[in-house]
Amino acid sequence: MEGRRPALRFLLVSPTSPLWRARAAGRPRGARSHRFSMLTSLYVAASMPPGTRTRLVDEDVEPVDFDFPADLVGLSLLTYNAPRAYEIADEFRRRGRTVVMGGYHPTFLPDEAAAHADAVCVGEAEGTLSALARDFEAGRLQPRYVAGPVDLGGLPVPDRSSCAARPTSPPTRCRRPAAARTRAASARSAPSPAGASGRVPWTR
Repeated sequence: MEGRRPALRFLLVSPTSPLWRARAAGRPRGARSHRFSMLTSLYVAASMPPGTRTRLVDEDVEPVDFDFPADLVGLSLLTYNAPRAYEIADEFRRRGRTVVMGGYHPTFLPDEAAAHADAVCVGEAEGTLSALARDFEAGRLQPRYVAGPVDLGGLPVPDRSSCAARPTSPPTRCRRPAAARTRAASARSAPSPAGASGRVPWTR
């Protein structure tokens, strides 16, 4: 339809350490290496506004394509992969892409993360991403978005097809491998007085 705004192209990257980084798509290092579930990234993707074209990249199973034509690049990070996340963010920004960060590490150290991102999400992604995406498309992206506890009953449903046919789970000796590969979130930690959802920051 004439005048319709093109869909937002969102690249969501899950960085990892050099020990486990895939050299080529679909060729993870170490068949029995532990890899975190992509469930968190799926919830992030589901929290974006309807119509967003999201591409998930897990460095455990495929390299980052810095030439991908993303409008917005997101990185979700813990402390162990923060250095790699900053490398990725810096390279995308050098190429003129807008980068946003979220996760445990940016929540506890938002000023540090802000040195490598155009915007930082503090707290639960579901409470900030819709506003962030709207602001980005309107040209008024804010440097920080802070969310309190979210209503778990109203969480978006993750689209697991985003990870279909990707080896995001290592092989298992379990007699029921399908069950071993299926992830589900049954609860989240209770909010602490400090507003950090009861999480304890990792020391450096």
